[in-house]
Amino acid sequence: MTETSDSIKPWVRSLLILLPFLVIVGLFQMVGYIFLGLDPTNFQLQESPVQETVGALFTLGATIVTVGIFRRFIDQESFQSMGFTRTYIEGNLLPALD
Repeated sequence: MTETSDSIKPWVRSLLILLPFLVIVGLFQMVGYIFLGLDPTNFQLQESPVQETVGALFTLGATIVTVGIFRRFIDQESFQSMGFTRTYIEGNLLPALD
C-alpha cells in the first residue's frame, strides 16, 4: 500500500467504497434486467434460475469493476497487485487442483 492509502482509517475506507459500490451494482443490475427483457421497477417479479444466475454475474462484474476502481484511485495500486496474474494463478492455484 502507498502512504496515502495507509493514512486513511479503515472505517473511512469502508465508507469510501460503499457508495460507489451501491451505485455501480445498481447500474449493472439495471443493465442486466434490461438485457434479460425484465422490468426493473417490478419488485414482485419471479425470476427463473437462469435469470437469477445472469443477475448474479452482472453483480459480480460490478463488484470487480468497483474493486478495480478503488484499488487504482484510492490505493494507487494495480488490480494485478492483489495476485490476479496468470503467473501467480498457474504457479500457486493450478497445482493445488491436481
